[in-house]
Amino acid sequence: MIRYLILIWALLLLSLSYESQAEVDTLISECQGCHTDNRIVVEERFSNGFGKWTDAQCFGCHQEITQIAVKFNSGEKDKRYFSLPVSDTKLKLIGHHALSYLNAPLNPVRHSAKRERFDRVSLEGFLKRPFGKCDQSGSCQAPTMMAYPKLSKQSLDHFAQWLAPSTKSSSNNVTPSDDATATLVGETVFERKCAACHRDSVVSGYNTVGLSLFSERWLFKYANKLSTTDTPERNMPTVAITKAEATQLAAFFNIERANQERQLDNSLRDIPTIFKQDESSPLSKGERFYLWKRLWRDNSCVHCHGIEGRANRAFDTSEAGITRWVTNNDPLDLYARLVIRKKESQFGIGAKLPGMPMTKAPVPKQVSSLISRWIKNGCVDLHNEVLCKNNKLNNKKVK
Repeated sequence: MIRYLILIWALLLLSLSYESQAEVDTLISECQGCHTDNRIVVEERFSNGFGKWTDAQCFGCHQEITQIAVKFNSGEKDKRYFSLPVSDTKLKLIGHHALSYLNAPLNPVRHSAKRERFDRVSLEGFLKRPFGKCDQSGSCQAPTMMAYPKLSKQSLDHFAQWLAPSTKSSSNNVTPSDDATATLVGETVFERKCAACHRDSVVSGYNTVGLSLFSERWLFKYANKLSTTDTPERNMPTVAITKAEATQLAAFFNIERANQERQLDNSLRDIPTIFKQDESSPLSKGERFYLWKRLWRDNSCVHCHGIEGRANRAFDTSEAGITRWVTNNDPLDLYARLVIRKKESQFGIGAKLPGMPMTKAPVPKQVSSLISRWIKNGCVDLHNEVLCKNNKLNNKKVK
């Protein structure tokens, strides 16, 4: 019996180790796919000239599509144009507004070795809950960065040599009373020296929440224009701050992020109420067809969930995949992820459980309402057969 228990325990440890390594491998491959020279290294070319990109190489694929779109707008069609599953109208739009991921900085960690741009805690907080942008009116955009909500400490070991030592606790454990003096002084320093450009995200791209990404060591060096030879694109003027002020600013930024996260988390409590307020009328044949055949493509879900990778493993947008998912999971979770994305766009920061679509704008209200009606009618298939049971919803008291 003891041997049996030891064997079970060993297998459990092995499985946990495997899962952790898989998580690390996913993080590294996706970071390399957007932020290193590998982002434009294509595996091979199809006969039409279009590249065969891995599911982690979002940058390379988007760059190629944007190149084709720019040529198309200038009246030039290369042979890759004919294989793109994109309408001419969409292609014209892409030619004027490049696809997402193309603003991903190249080697942001490796090239910041001397500057110590991030520490372990700040990078972990950003990867788990990325920030978006907010303007002067307080209107925000949801983050466009992929989120890693299950990130482990081990996952960041790969980047340890480029990270500054952490001098602050995780934002998840920060309260407004933590280091109150430093925070208040930091706010004063911010108003006096930084607010002109960083009160919102318009001028600099980083408001107070966004600035929580950076280590206090880097805040000091960058503000004083020290050791920045690897950032020739710098447009920020020199701002003289002391090391003590950098520490105080970091404390203030960290509290700002924690408060924004808390406000978002509190707002998610009303999702069941929002769900109940949506109508529950039966779906027409046309609506069922749209939901099963077109909704996932029209709203870019298939972009991540229709190809191999972690998104597809979590939720497969094929008919068989959707059927399997709603049969074995709580369908309310699907609706909640759509609403969470709207909340993220209101607060300009990611939720603990990321909203969907993760890197794009929230879906229109008509789409989330259609999903709500579909769930309330039992997740009916194309033949109006019920796939999910209402008892799961009853348990959450959101019927």
